[in-house]
Amino acid sequence: MHLVYNRGMKKEPLKLLKDAKLKVTKVRLEILGLFSDFCTPLCAEDIFKKTKLDLVTIYRTLTSFERNDILKKVNLQKKSVYYELSRHHHHHIICTDCGS
Repeated sequence: MHLVYNRGMKKEPLKLLKDAKLKVTKVRLEILGLFSDFCTPLCAEDIFKKTKLDLVTIYRTLTSFERNDILKKVNLQKKSVYYELSRHHHHHIICTDCGS
């Protein structure tokens, strides 16, 4: 997976949580930090590999973020469900031959 680092966005996770009126926790900040730092959709397994947080906690947190419009699901035609920050509108192009 190709990750692009997004500099200067360290304050964004805190603001997103406060705007959604969610409690600021270490786990929430850590997960949101990944989405703010890397401009690419992530799945629960990606987050697990990068943080070593419990998978159940990751899934519950992703669900909470989606429910509060912080994250949105992205259909990448893959087996896992991918998420990205809701604030950015853009398109994903998928090759119909190889699926990448």
